[in-house]
Amino acid sequence: MNKLRFVDKTVVVTGAGSGMGRAAAIRLASEGAKVMLLGRQSGILEEVRDEIKHTGGFAEVFPCDIRNESQVKETFTQMGSVFRHVDALFANAGYLGGFKPLGEAEVADFSEPLETNLKGTFLTIRHCLPLINKGAILINASWTTGG
Repeated sequence: MNKLRFVDKTVVVTGAGSGMGRAAAIRLASEGAKVMLLGRQSGILEEVRDEIKHTGGFAEVFPCDIRNESQVKETFTQMGSVFRHVDALFANAGYLGGFKPLGEAEVADFSEPLETNLKGTFLTIRHCLPLINKGAILINASWTTGG
């Protein structure tokens, strides 16, 4: 039996359509959170939302490319007009890119990972801050791979 540790808490999860973000969103909702699902692919986010709602949880979909500042700003403005505050942010969205020997890598190979993992995470936190409650939880995920 899950403890309802997040009842009446609003939690934002980026990268909520797959992997760790999806799993976290589902778990948080099962513990009573109102989960705000952010990601680039609305169809996948809607599937996660439907799964959460099917089990009695609450989730809303906010399609957003965290690399695009105007989208991020608009997303949090829209979210704030409805939910007023955020109790926790799981800044999980990330991109690893392709792997190749360093001698074969080009500067361009680092563009999308930097845009997503650095700039996108910064924009997410920056535009979420006005909604963050005192004592809120902020978690940044790290992206690693084994080999």
